[in-house]
Amino acid sequence: LNEDHCRLSFDTDACQTESAVESVPLTASNLLAIRQLTGRFVVAVDGLPLDAGSGLPCAPSASASRWALLPNSAACSTEDGIELAPDTVSTMANLLDERRDGRKDYNPTLKDVRRVLTQCDPSDEGKHDLGHVAGGGGGSCWRHVHPDHLNVYDLTGYTHPGMGQSIEDMVGPSEAVWTFPASSATNQDFVAAMAAYTPIGKLDDLGELAPSI
Repeated sequence: LNEDHCRLSFDTDACQTESAVESVPLTASNLLAIRQLTGRFVVAVDGLPLDAGSGLPCAPSASASRWALLPNSAACSTEDGIELAPDTVSTMANLLDERRDGRKDYNPTLKDVRRVLTQCDPSDEGKHDLGHVAGGGGGSCWRHVHPDHLNVYDLTGYTHPGMGQSIEDMVGPSEAVWTFPASSATNQDFVAAMAAYTPIGKLDDLGELAPSI
């Protein structure tokens, strides 16, 4: 119909339609607004334990770990029952101090760090929980958390297999965070429950919303 005005293009994106995916700050208020406007049950997940299923962040074959900023820096001066070797503490503190690009650092209270050239002390390679580490500048204190801590999911239609309750029954209309039930708070239960769901992003970070949301 418009062949008189067309020209051959070698651009690899020439025949693709514009993506409808949008980047949105995944704040608690935005999650509730998305839920109200679209009917999709978008929620962040908390309460995931650090156990055998969450991995060994200091193992030679591993590299990534997630850390949450604690509101009180004095937490790092209290005993948490976990002793890390000085080399491990130094490695994690240096990683938490690193600046990253704006997108990944959008949420300053939750960091994913990755070891590339640095290693933990061998005595810490078998630990699931690395406890507290002081780092990130300004005397801040960080707590090692589950790698999926505060991930945001679209759990529309989800029913907890053990409890027989829908996500709507377990999370109140004004709650943006779902604390995974303590009665089934193991990674095996979580992995089985979330097998069909892909995280949209992290709470208070940028997330990409698909056209279906």
